[in-house]
Amino acid sequence: MSSYASQAVTLTAWETLSAEQVEQAAGLWNEAATPEFALSPRLIAYNLHTPSQGAVRVWLATVQDELAGFVIANALHSSSLTLSATGWISALAVSPAYARQGIGTALLQTAEQWLIEQDAYRLMLGGDLRALLPGVPLALNSTAFFARLGYGPTIYGDSDGIAWDLARDMSDYQTPASVIKIPGAVRAAQSSEEGLLLDFLKREYPGRWYEEAAILLQEQARLSDWMLLWTERGVEGFCMITFEDSIRPIERFYPYELPRPWGHVGPVGISHGLRGQGYGRALMDAALRRLHNSGIKGCVIDCAGLVDFYAQFGFERYHAYQQMHRMA
Repeated sequence: MSSYASQAVTLTAWETLSAEQVEQAAGLWNEAATPEFALSPRLIAYNLHTPSQGAVRVWLATVQDELAGFVIANALHSSSLTLSATGWISALAVSPAYARQGIGTALLQTAEQWLIEQDAYRLMLGGDLRALLPGVPLALNSTAFFARLGYGPTIYGDSDGIAWDLARDMSDYQTPASVIKIPGAVRAAQSSEEGLLLDFLKREYPGRWYEEAAILLQEQARLSDWMLLWTERGVEGFCMITFEDSIRPIERFYPYELPRPWGHVGPVGISHGLRGQGYGRALMDAALRRLHNSGIKGCVIDCAGLVDFYAQFGFERYHAYQQMHRMA
């Protein structure tokens, strides 16, 4: 723990937070944000539990021992990770009672300096391995604040930097006509197939998706939360699903406006050589049928890059985020 004071505001750095501090941080965020983006204490605690290759810092801003704001920053250290040169601002919030007093700026700049000291030269708003948010929610109207401090849209290809969550009620889900029969099968991963899943991901998706799965499985994630696509050549696709009792908190996908029970789908991917042949649709349908048959109603797909693809399964736009970054 370290701290410094500026006038009546004290910023204190923590490597971890107590359960009481997590509760206070969640309460402050929920006071400042809108209900559809409420943070649960479970989700904050999950974000603070960094992988062995990473580090996290939290700065609490207090005024006469009252919590006025906080910021969470995450960094990765292992050179084997493709994301190791990136640092993340996972969350930043200031109590409405202390808004427009420079506290948010002080918190952000303090976290940025720490990330730079961790050798991060690309600073992202959200989107870390245990992301609380994939970007800045447009509904919170805070993009202008970050733009003033040097952040701009993160553009991938021809995108505008806007990431969409999609959602639907699964109560009446039926397999769409676009799903065709494939020479293969999709089923939940079994206990003996962890190595096959990781081998596939390392071969086809060696970046973030492989790293996320490896970390979750090290932490005893339920292997059956991955659906595997099998052909005569072996594992050729995967889809991760999330239930309310999964190791990855379902609250991460902000399903609060949807009927319960909640579920989530993603990421999903197939071997490059099989794309465009109906395998992806078959894999997606199998995952959705499993959720439907399990009684799931409200289902989210987060950061969906292929909005039109998911539309054929009945998914519609749900939440929008501006993905933003700056170079250190």
